[in-house]
Amino acid sequence: MSSTTATSSNPPAPPGTLDILLRAHANNRLPHAILLHGADPITLDATAATLASHILPPPNNDPANIPSHPDFHSLRPTNKMRRIGIDDTRAIIRQIQQTALSGPRKIAVIYDADRMAPESANTFLKTLEEPPPGTTILLLTTKPTHLLDTIRSRCHHFHIPPGPPAPPNPEWTAWLQALDAWLDHIVTPNATASTLVFTLYGLASRYTAHLHSPPSEPDDDATSTLSDEEKTARDTAALKNHRTKLLASLATHLLHHATRTPLDDTRARALHQSIAHIERTASLLETNLNDTAAIEHILLRLLRAWSATK
Repeated sequence: MSSTTATSSNPPAPPGTLDILLRAHANNRLPHAILLHGADPITLDATAATLASHILPPPNNDPANIPSHPDFHSLRPTNKMRRIGIDDTRAIIRQIQQTALSGPRKIAVIYDADRMAPESANTFLKTLEEPPPGTTILLLTTKPTHLLDTIRSRCHHFHIPPGPPAPPNPEWTAWLQALDAWLDHIVTPNATASTLVFTLYGLASRYTAHLHSPPSEPDDDATSTLSDEEKTARDTAALKNHRTKLLASLATHLLHHATRTPLDDTRARALHQSIAHIERTASLLETNLNDTAAIEHILLRLLRAWSATK
């Protein structure tokens, strides 16, 4: 393995990453182990499907149909813990050791590769370094630094930029507007504790309802081939991704709200405290903090911080 480490420390590739990969395939220079990383898991999945559709025969396959191709193999996290276990890892190794059924090429895609348990990653190392002839292995992750160094060093790394932003969600926009009204009311002379707290819990309830209604994913071949445990892991990942975007949007919105007028020291301190608490809460949610308790705690901290600006 002399060439696969050459580009592993390169800076992120420009937006034409998929074109670069397709040109490499057309010139028979596509690496056998590729790490696709970026902030948007949907774009990562789409990139892998498009690349696979050009590699596997017949040419110009519809990327949506790739998961049902006989020479397409995949490994995904399972259940709510979203772990890739050693038994599933050994199973995909056996699959790609077999002869291709419809042509000379095979594809193996490891979704959410950062979720591989250490023993799974170590078991996969030999296959990743020396896959069977005609096999291309794609590892997809939004958290490349969470992969073992031994996995990272055996791959060519390619950064996949996120796709176009989704159109604004009317319900989320309305929630942010209600938050603005509440924050404005906090600093008014006639604000009462009972009214502020009542509104706070109303905001928390609306947030929780919106959080648990993430954008639905289409029922295509990619989802119909998933096991129940894989669907559970996918849904859990979608919820976490949705929550991350909401909290990031909340922090950005607070910044815009606070800077509608020049910041004095008191308001600047309140803004800093508010955003820092959102970030700390987001970290806690990665462990076992309840979503409803988290948003209530955030809003209570906002109430305390902005009450001090009166």
